[in-house]
Amino acid sequence: MPTAICACVLACLAIQAPFAATQTAKADESTKDKLRRAETVQRSALAANPASPELHGALGQTLLREGKYEEAVEELGVAAQQLPDSAVYNFGLAEALLGWQHFGVAEQFLRAIQARFDSYAEFHYALGLADYNLNKLRDAEGEFREAVKLDPKHERAKLLLAASRARNGDLSGAASSLQVLAKNHPNEAPYWLSLAEVLEQMDANSWPEALRASRHALALKPGDPAIQFRTAVILLKMRNYAAARPLLEHVVKLAPNNSQAHIALASTYSHLGDQASAHKESEIVARLAKQEPEHPNTVPDQP
Repeated sequence: MPTAICACVLACLAIQAPFAATQTAKADESTKDKLRRAETVQRSALAANPASPELHGALGQTLLREGKYEEAVEELGVAAQQLPDSAVYNFGLAEALLGWQHFGVAEQFLRAIQARFDSYAEFHYALGLADYNLNKLRDAEGEFREAVKLDPKHERAKLLLAASRARNGDLSGAASSLQVLAKNHPNEAPYWLSLAEVLEQMDANSWPEALRASRHALALKPGDPAIQFRTAVILLKMRNYAAARPLLEHVVKLAPNNSQAHIALASTYSHLGDQASAHKESEIVARLAKQEPEHPNTVPDQP
């Protein structure tokens, strides 16, 4: 199975990390309400004082937390331009560009401000994310390594450093780092999922541990399609098609245009002797392939 999804998931998790949901759905909705109210108040204040960089910055931070990346870029861009030495506004602008998936622009912006912020771990972390999503994997590894050097407690930088090492061919080293990280973060699914992804790429002796790690991640985030897909991929490698089937069926239900999941499900049905369902999935894969543009304008491994 293709392993590109691995990096996609990691990058997405890393970008969303500062605002990752860790509370119940009810509490999350309460947070959204508070953010909406804050946005309304801040827009009113900005209308009365449109020249204030602090108000532009505050509104930009709120929009960033709401996931309104394009609007956040505009507001934080104004704040950063007027207060160029503000790490908060410059890093907020970088995060908004990354969330908006404008990775090339984010990289150019960060290079432009490097002289002012080169001593900040967050600067190198953000630049590493941009490089990672632009498939500049050696550069990304170096940036994440520098972020960890500047801030040894930067756990997300450690996570992405391990991911970069894996994609640069150091699977054993990445697995060792992720085993430590996963044990240090027993209740955080991204660390366990990352460990599972790396172990799955190693030899068959590593697959049972990969499955345990993936199932641990799934127990922390039941029903998560990315984790379910990874768990199913591991089960397919271990030829446990019956266990992989319900996971993949749930994934394609949630993500009907995910061709990789349909390919895996077609193979699963075929091995289970359900040729009619396998044929149906193959037809879906063919249809999805025809829908893809001839020259897609995509960035490798973007979330």
